[in-house]
Amino acid sequence: MEIATVLCAALILAVGLHTIRGGRSWLESKLMIRLGDWSYAFYLVHATILYGAINLVGHATNAAEGILGALVIFVGALLTSCLLHRLVEAPAERAIRGWKDRNMARRAAAR
Repeated sequence: MEIATVLCAALILAVGLHTIRGGRSWLESKLMIRLGDWSYAFYLVHATILYGAINLVGHATNAAEGILGALVIFVGALLTSCLLHRLVEAPAERAIRGWKDRNMARRAAAR
């Protein structure tokens, strides 16, 4: 476990130094940014979808079913997180930022 921690830290450091020096990383691709946007929603829904699928169809009885089931659950959780981000998280963030901006503008005007 300690080796994985050190390797992750080294990877983060290497990518960070590369970016500071002006290089582009595959982590800056549109796909990776979009997945990052969806990551919190994915965190919120993945376990619910996993347990819901297990309750609905039961446990896999062989490796092929397990792999197919994991793939279906992953894709379902990813699509759900995309929808949750677009329909709930992003609009809520815009509303909160708009409220904050208006509130700060009122305070600045009152001074």
